[in-house]
Order: sequence, then structure tokens, then C-alpha cells
Amino acid sequence: MTLEQLLYADMLAHCSSLQEAADRLHITKSALSTAISQLEDELGVRIFERTSRGDGAE
Repeated sequence: MTLEQLLYADMLAHCSSLQEAADRLHITKSALSTAISQLEDELGVRIFERTSRGDGAE
């Protein structure tokens, strides 16, 4: 777990979508998704609910 991953998770929690969080962090949506997935894998829990609509935090 890195400080960067925690900052990304915090930003994602405060945004309405993965794209919005990525834009605010000035990274790609793919990079954000990868960082969050790695954090979740390391912790062994799902932090964010994934939806097919793309709204909500990831």
C-alpha cells in the first residue's frame, strides 16, 4: 500500500465517477483503476462498488 494509492482512493470516494477522479488527479482512468484494484487486492476487500453505468465511485 502506498500513500499515492490512498490519495487516489480518497479522491475517488469524493467524486461521482472514475473519470472525474482521474481528471482531478491528472492521470488516466486506466491508471486510477489499476491503482485502486491493486490496493483492494492488497487489503483483501472491495472498497468501491463497480457499476456498468459508470456513475458512482468506480
